[in-house]
Amino acid sequence: MRWAGLVWLVVGCGDAPAVDTGPDSQGTCPILADPTCDVRQVDTVEDGAAVMFGTPPQGGAPYAPFTLRFRGLDQAVDGLDIRMLATDEQTGEILGDSSYHQWLACANVGEHAGWLVGPEFHLRFAGWELDELDGRETLFEVSAVDQRGKAAEAKISATLSLEL
Repeated sequence: MRWAGLVWLVVGCGDAPAVDTGPDSQGTCPILADPTCDVRQVDTVEDGAAVMFGTPPQGGAPYAPFTLRFRGLDQAVDGLDIRMLATDEQTGEILGDSSYHQWLACANVGEHAGWLVGPEFHLRFAGWELDELDGRETLFEVSAVDQRGKAAEAKISATLSLEL
């Protein structure tokens, strides 16, 4: 039996303006001038909102689950480096810190069309007990950096709420 090898073809593109309508024929999202990050739990998390957290079903450190989506980043060759950080706004203590290296899919339908979307991301609060976190005013910082060094960032002030 003969084995067929895979051949990768990389094609360079000029600086033509991107159309913000969804993936191209290769499934790649438009690369926009201003990268954007959207942070969600059920809906978009906004300043002053509550961020739900709890204990994961399998046990372990408390966590807050997030759905992240990004626009304007190029992940074609090397994916994205994603970091999530939670800091107590009054004491400055770092409450949680999670990092991921991830390839995302470019959504092509619905409200997510044209956004890079992926799995649920968990911000872990290692070393903290549930009651030590509940009610803390927290600054959440989310960033993704692509292979070009372009970054999409979001900062949100929210209250941790033990609901999971």
